[in-house]
Amino acid sequence: MKVEKAARANTTYVVDTSSWVDLDYNYPLGRFPEIWKRIDGLIDFGRCVSPAEVYRELQEIDDAIARWARSKPAAFPDDTPRLLELAAEVSNTFPQLVNATKLRREADPFVIALALLIQETSGMFSSALAVVSQETRSSNKTKIPDACMHYGLDHIRAREIIIREDWHFGTSPN
Repeated sequence: MKVEKAARANTTYVVDTSSWVDLDYNYPLGRFPEIWKRIDGLIDFGRCVSPAEVYRELQEIDDAIARWARSKPAAFPDDTPRLLELAAEVSNTFPQLVNATKLRREADPFVIALALLIQETSGMFSSALAVVSQETRSSNKTKIPDACMHYGLDHIRAREIIIREDWHFGTSPN
């Protein structure tokens, strides 16, 4: 149990737009600064990232999470040729992951691609890497959890970061 807890405490999180929005909705930046300080710490240690496409999606509405994202460039690394290659592979494998009628790129394949790139370049085991999104599997549309299952990536929801990191706020741990 201690080994599993230690491994989970060293998880790198690749976060989708839906989870950043969910975190801000449930734990607003101005009301829960301690959570956001700890997320900042994960970012500072390179353990919490999102592809540039997520940054672009967050900027579509000028709100608190968009302003926060602008102040965290380390959380949103630039695309690399290999990331673009992996995103194309994910898109070809899961064409329903994106809406073909939209005129702009969508983040979902890039989220999966960034997780694959991190795994590829670090030799990281899948237990030390988690894709974070608020999506759930659906029988009629391919979503991030489906792609994660295909590639053997761990998929969690945003609040699971708090649990995995064993963060406690205003209470003592049990």
